[in-house]
Amino acid sequence: MRVLQFLTVRTPGATARLARLGAHPAVTTVFDLEDGLWDPLDAARTTDLKEEGRVHLAELARSHAGMLESSSLGVRINRISGLEGHRDLDALGRAARHLAFDEIVATKIESGRDLDEVAAGLRAAGVGYRTIVPIVETRAGIGALDEILEAARRLGVRWLVYGHFDFALDAGLWPFPGPADLEYWSRLKPIIAATEAAGMGHVHPPFFALGDPLAFERLARGLAGVCGREFGMITIGRSQTALAAALARDIAGETAGAETPGAEQLVARPSAAGLSPVALATRIVALYTANRRDDVSFVIDPVGGDFISPHLFLAARAYLSRLPDA
Repeated sequence: MRVLQFLTVRTPGATARLARLGAHPAVTTVFDLEDGLWDPLDAARTTDLKEEGRVHLAELARSHAGMLESSSLGVRINRISGLEGHRDLDALGRAARHLAFDEIVATKIESGRDLDEVAAGLRAAGVGYRTIVPIVETRAGIGALDEILEAARRLGVRWLVYGHFDFALDAGLWPFPGPADLEYWSRLKPIIAATEAAGMGHVHPPFFALGDPLAFERLARGLAGVCGREFGMITIGRSQTALAAALARDIAGETAGAETPGAEQLVARPSAAGLSPVALATRIVALYTANRRDDVSFVIDPVGGDFISPHLFLAARAYLSRLPDA
């Protein structure tokens, strides 16, 4: 099992320390220039945050290369079809003068052409890397999955991420299906099968119940039963990353493609248990609004410890706005 620890780019010293704390042979630290630098309530501020993140990344590479050179590193960039993605490539070109990157995580890939454009942009910027990791996370992307996988195979891509939360937001789903739901697995299994048939490994999106390590372990072992090849998991925070790294060693010795546990055996949805869609949406909007901060895009539920992403907040708000008496 491969672990991708996503780390929002902040000041160089702080980012380097967090990267070193999470360093492990099974872990790639992925510096996040996308969702981690996002204010869902202020587009202009989002632009400023992303530019600040690019400046921090270039300075991090210049001033802390020695501290990070033994780590496996990646960068998540913005959509290549937008201006932010091309600005990210320029910043990566500056950073690559000092640091070597293993994985370039390319977001919102919706066609083979998108993936080709990422590869061409990296070449033009002089960025060396081991593999591109495309995230397919919209309805358009899922509809073009075969085309994307063909381009990925041609480019020597090793991993593909199904971006569940962006997909759920794009599709207007509420509540978001989770690992306790049959709908979640019925959508996920064909994606994994197609990815593996193309010779690549599946990388799983983050698990937001940060306060439930047992549920995270059940999910990892459930994926080991579904996946016939080595798979990956995106992690949030030091504790979840450390747990995933420990599980990677254990799961490596287990039989791939074993019988899949039933969805109800994997995890209960901690925050959603017993709540109606309206009550859950109201709760998410209230928590996000009351606890949002200037330096991060997410909120941690102070009671349950759940990670509340901007995707959840926006989907919950949109759902409430569609109610007849809204």
